[in-house]
Amino acid sequence: MNRMMKVTLPSLYQAASFVAVSVLLLWLSYMTAARIYAESRLIPHGVLLVSCFLLLESVAACFLSLLPKQGCAEPCRPQQDSFPGQYREPMQETERQKKERREEKGTGHDRQAEIYKKSVKENAATQEEARQRLKENVHDYLYWQMAPLLGQEDILPLWIEIEDWLDDRHHRPKSRTWKWKEGVDIRCQDICHLIWNIAKRRGMENGYGTNCCASFIVRLFPDLCVNVKDTTIAQNLTANPDKGCIPIDRPDSADPLAFHYPRTMTQ
Repeated sequence: MNRMMKVTLPSLYQAASFVAVSVLLLWLSYMTAARIYAESRLIPHGVLLVSCFLLLESVAACFLSLLPKQGCAEPCRPQQDSFPGQYREPMQETERQKKERREEKGTGHDRQAEIYKKSVKENAATQEEARQRLKENVHDYLYWQMAPLLGQEDILPLWIEIEDWLDDRHHRPKSRTWKWKEGVDIRCQDICHLIWNIAKRRGMENGYGTNCCASFIVRLFPDLCVNVKDTTIAQNLTANPDKGCIPIDRPDSADPLAFHYPRTMTQ
């Protein structure tokens, strides 16, 4: 209802103004027609009156037709506010909001990227720490386990080959004839246990499976694997787990990287 009043009131105002002006024009037309008729009776008085009135009314109508364009600017402004998406000021507000959203989105994207980089960095540091700890454990275990079997000068090249293998499962070790200590009954089964114990800590699910272990053993210990095939070794890595010089050492869930030395040293 308020909206209808805003539309009709200007029309009523214009109509009332037009009637008032028309009355004044009628009086003015009457006086003008009387004056012209007094000077010359060539044209009838009625014709002069109507002509003057129509002429003045036409001029007034043209003048009044311009008033709605000037007077409607202020009354129509409230209607602009009721449709924010269609006018300049609300559009500027919307653009500002869009800009703020873009900035907020950009800030959120930067924050997500920072979190992602931090997570990748921390994860890489954790993995590197685990690799270094594994190497230290394997190094100590190897020296402890192989001390009764090899001289110290031979354990070092063995450790170098195993360390390279820990870094790259595709590493191809150099074949070597190992100088086993006298009186030691070392067999392929012992080496299978040794390599399985190490591969299990490295993660057999990470590519250090039975076939990878068998290939590494055959190349690194050709003297012990002379009459044994790769497939046979792969199938029997954990055979006779408690027999031989090196038994199977299964990792614990509490500390899967730790070894359990078969001999304990009293300090």
